[in-house]
Amino acid sequence: TLINQQKEDLQNLSNLKTEVLSVISHDMRSPLASLEGILRLFENDAIDPEDVGDLIKQVRPNIIQTVNQLEDVLSWVKAQIKENTVNFKTTLVDSLAEKTLNWVRLNAQKKGVKLIKEVDDTISILGDPNLLEIILRNLLNNAVKFSKKNDSVTLFAYQENNQICIGVKDTGIG
Repeated sequence: TLINQQKEDLQNLSNLKTEVLSVISHDMRSPLASLEGILRLFENDAIDPEDVGDLIKQVRPNIIQTVNQLEDVLSWVKAQIKENTVNFKTTLVDSLAEKTLNWVRLNAQKKGVKLIKEVDDTISILGDPNLLEIILRNLLNNAVKFSKKNDSVTLFAYQENNQICIGVKDTGIG
């Protein structure tokens, strides 16, 4: 019946929102914890004032990334509340891949992990670009997180028959 279908649709949307919030909170925890640690050291006079500038330079890109991510999520949530639908549009996978790789590039560089993009630049996909970016960012963050120095993380996309495959592979553990 129509009521059962609407109930199922609402449950699916609720599950999606819960998953997205879980991913976002996970992605934001580390940069904010780093900033909190620096502030605690500074507050307890456990850090030389001359070193504060260097620490801020190290943490600032992560904080900027987190703020931008939060703005993206807030925009996406506003759209979901207004429309209660996913915002489907055609998106070039290559530009989505590049944008997503830029989010994790700093963390990968700090760990000595090589990021590789193997994406056919002619492939486009119909989907919600913000949601796709959140999913890819989570996969990439986890791949980098569990990789060691000199490991590599590859974001790939290819078309086979009428299907598009997008994925992340790494040489790390797990």
